[in-house]
Amino acid sequence: MPTIINDIFRLNNGSYSARTGIATNSLSPIPTSSPTEPARGDIDKITLSQLAQSLKGAENLDGGKQALSSLFKEETGEIFNSLNKQDQDLLQSLFDQGSASAQDIEFALQAEANSVILGRVHMERPRSAEEVAIEKEATYLNEVNNEYNAAISAAAEIEMEASRQFHFGNINEDQLNSLKEESKKQIDELNSNEKYKNIQERASAAFDKAINAAGAALKDFLGGPVTTTEQQSARSKLNDLGFGGAAVSRALKTYAYQRDSLTMIR
Repeated sequence: MPTIINDIFRLNNGSYSARTGIATNSLSPIPTSSPTEPARGDIDKITLSQLAQSLKGAENLDGGKQALSSLFKEETGEIFNSLNKQDQDLLQSLFDQGSASAQDIEFALQAEANSVILGRVHMERPRSAEEVAIEKEATYLNEVNNEYNAAISAAAEIEMEASRQFHFGNINEDQLNSLKEESKKQIDELNSNEKYKNIQERASAAFDKAINAAGAALKDFLGGPVTTTEQQSARSKLNDLGFGGAAVSRALKTYAYQRDSLTMIR
């Protein structure tokens, strides 16, 4: 049921902790001068992306100061590596400029990934017989409501078209009145049909029931919110700084569907 599925996707309920541990790497201080030019391999190590180091818990060697206040989870680095070079460079630039901390980047990447994982959870999580029955009933009543609305519109169109034809002189007044009576007759028959009795209210109630049932089941499956407050705030901050868009969504969708787990990232 497209409408119900779309609304369920908008629910921001449910979470599941997915802690994968902390990976740490520290680099020894690098001499400020050397009598000989360092080898190419040494230069590559020295110029390792500050952001990539951050995501692995390494130190920022600039001035011998540690750039990060905490060490990040290993999966954050995997998410970062799934992005294309342009988006990686943007995050690197924001980090270098001090516009976003490594923690901002960590939480924002987690929030973006969790939003995509939620879609996968909705499609793949098991459903109880009760939830399936509720959704089936809501789908049926939605179809009946659409059927009723289409029939009412068709019946009302009889009178409207008759009025137009009378206006242009194509039918006389008796014909106009006859068509008006036919329109009213069809509408009365529809409204007296038990199938359509209070159909709009019934369909709306069934829809709400399905939404609530799906939301509760999703919350039970995940165990908490999809994104934490910190993740949401960081994502908003990074979005305001220009991070996001179709390329990021495509990369994270690929990443999310390659994961073995349906748990939210923390």
